[in-house]
Amino acid sequence: MNVYLDNAATTSMLPEVIDTMKSYMTEYYGNPSGLYSVGFKVKNILDDCRKTIAQTINVSPKQIYFTSGGTEGDNWVIKGVAEAL
Repeated sequence: MNVYLDNAATTSMLPEVIDTMKSYMTEYYGNPSGLYSVGFKVKNILDDCRKTIAQTINVSPKQIYFTSGGTEGDNWVIKGVAEAL
C-alpha cells in the first residue's frame, strides 16, 4: 500500500472536479486578456468565478486574485507584508 504525504504540492482531484474542469481544459483554454472570442469567454468565466468566491467569503470581487500557483501566492504575501511594514 502506498501512502501519499505530499498534498501540499499536489492533491488528487475528486471525479466531479475533473468532470467540471474538462471543458475548461478543452474548450475554454484561451487567454482571458486575448482579443478573440475564446479569450472573451474565458474572461467572463473568470469574472463569474471571482464573483462567486467573493460572495462566498463576503468580500469585493476586486479583492480576489488568481495566481499561477502556490509560490506566486506566497511571494505576493511576503511582498505585501514587506511593503506594509
